[in-house]
Amino acid sequence: MSSHKHILRINVSGLKFAICCCKLDQYPATLLGSPKRRAKYYDPVRREYFLDRHRPTAEAVFHFYHSSGTLQKPEEVPMDTFIEELKFYDLGKDVMEEYLRGQGYVPKKQHPLPPESQKLKRTIWLLFEHSNSSKAATFIAVVSITFILVSIIGLCLETLPVFHKDKHKPATPTDDRTNSTSSPHQAWGRLEEEMETGDPYKDDPFFLLETVCICWFTIELILRFYSCPNRRVFFKSLLNVVDLLSILPYYVTLVIAGLAGHDQDIDLRFLFVLRVLRTFKLSRYNRGFKVLGKTLARSLSDIGMLMVFLSIVVVLFSSIMYFVEASDPATKFQSIPDGFWWAIITIVTVGYGDMYPTTTVGKLIGALCVISGLLSIALPVPVIVSNFEMFYNQQVIEDDEGEEVKVKEEPEEIGTLSDIHSLADRQSDVDSGLGRSPLHSIRSKWGGEKKDADRESMV
Repeated sequence: MSSHKHILRINVSGLKFAICCCKLDQYPATLLGSPKRRAKYYDPVRREYFLDRHRPTAEAVFHFYHSSGTLQKPEEVPMDTFIEELKFYDLGKDVMEEYLRGQGYVPKKQHPLPPESQKLKRTIWLLFEHSNSSKAATFIAVVSITFILVSIIGLCLETLPVFHKDKHKPATPTDDRTNSTSSPHQAWGRLEEEMETGDPYKDDPFFLLETVCICWFTIELILRFYSCPNRRVFFKSLLNVVDLLSILPYYVTLVIAGLAGHDQDIDLRFLFVLRVLRTFKLSRYNRGFKVLGKTLARSLSDIGMLMVFLSIVVVLFSSIMYFVEASDPATKFQSIPDGFWWAIITIVTVGYGDMYPTTTVGKLIGALCVISGLLSIALPVPVIVSNFEMFYNQQVIEDDEGEEVKVKEEPEEIGTLSDIHSLADRQSDVDSGLGRSPLHSIRSKWGGEKKDADRESMV
């Protein structure tokens, strides 16, 4: 087997390969390129190497050896399975990164940490920024998510008429003016009136709930800003800007209402909209939100192209519909801009029914508008879906790498003292990414005879 021109027979789950040792010797750091590492898979009875692994990926791996470094994923193999098999064969981190870059994957950004000399800042930053760093960080992340969900639920329930404090009061001209601007957002719109009475929100549970949530969000933002490694870069992050904007309405409302006096009538409902931004705070803890954000950022040019297509279709068909329907006295297409609304809801196949053609030619134009709109929307969609799949697979890879690092940091279990030498021999395979724990290696040795019999039955 040590001969340079020797032909090796390798059986991968019943799929047999024959390869020259000279091809494998070009990559001695890989699993199959190292005679010592691949010796554990040799079957002396059948005089071949047996690997119980994924067969389609094995074809790509052997093509890598034959082509002197060209790696190509089979179309039918999922990305996570392909990456897992590459780790098993230990083709090298450089080979894997080069392949991922060729597929358009963005390299993972390195997140700086506060220096070790500043232990307090480093601890706070890990607790609030890296939820997977410890159990305490995970607990804080759960608490933050709970506050976000409670705040969003309170935001929605607050608008229900049943919770309006003054819903049973008789209507007066003054009350009509006040209710017309404040009843949909009671906790914010009637702030001035209750501050004038000297008893603001004493009996308003939504205000108390909002106060508690804002206190947590404020403390969280202050601690993260205090412990961040680079304060200039801190507010360049979109998520940090969202965190700031989500708490500003509370303080701005209190300040404006306090400074306005008794004779001012200020509508503060526009600040109510900013509170909705706190829903985006969930993206800090959810993988799906992160993937969606990266997809939209990567697909801006494609979305712009989609907007251009839709704009052309909207202007074209709204203009045609205006001139076609002009002969009908009861037409609802009074102008071309009025036709924009009809064209948009027709293209996206919503069709509210508030505007519709009445002439035969107009109905034909409407049908063509629907078909043209569907084609315009469908053109860039595959590109956006491809970007989403790419970032999703990349996120899965990053999560797997994080789990591997976490596993390596945990203490390992050893069966008995007699298995220490066997465990040491197999530890290199675990470090190379085989994904098999030391305990699995011990069990494999104990059941070696049964495994050989299973191999013969599979062949």
